[in-house]
Amino acid sequence: MENRKRRIQTDKRDARVFSTPVGRLKIEVEGDAIAAIARTEDVPGGTEHPLAREAEAQLLEYFKGERTSFDLPLAIQTTPFYREVYEALLRVPYGEVTTYGDIARAVGRPKAYRAVGGAMRSNKHIIVIPCHRVVPASGGIGNYGGGVAMKAALLRLERGQ
Repeated sequence: MENRKRRIQTDKRDARVFSTPVGRLKIEVEGDAIAAIARTEDVPGGTEHPLAREAEAQLLEYFKGERTSFDLPLAIQTTPFYREVYEALLRVPYGEVTTYGDIARAVGRPKAYRAVGGAMRSNKHIIVIPCHRVVPASGGIGNYGGGVAMKAALLRLERGQ
């Protein structure tokens, strides 16, 4: 009997890191879609994948105030409820804010505002899926995966401040 090494299949993602006014972002591309956009401390550089370059270009246009929405294919592997939350987030206009309760009502689950927060914590596509536009009904700006300072900066950018 021949002894063969088993190959473990892993997800192949191309990654690109670039600098923005709110810190470094990492774009991960898997196949023909953006698998993730996240804040990172990694060194700038990485893949020259055309989709990563396009995402970088669109994000840099956003930071210059030249873009208010994104046209990128996103790989979103999540629950049906989280997908509904992300779709509702994509309908929140640039420069405006909404509340966790508003999003819960928009997806037909008015008491699920805490679950909406859970969906936003799981958002793998920061900025593009604009969870930074959601604030608590009680006031303040709330939490954010990229940090509260980043959320505040994104809200100021979108308000033209």
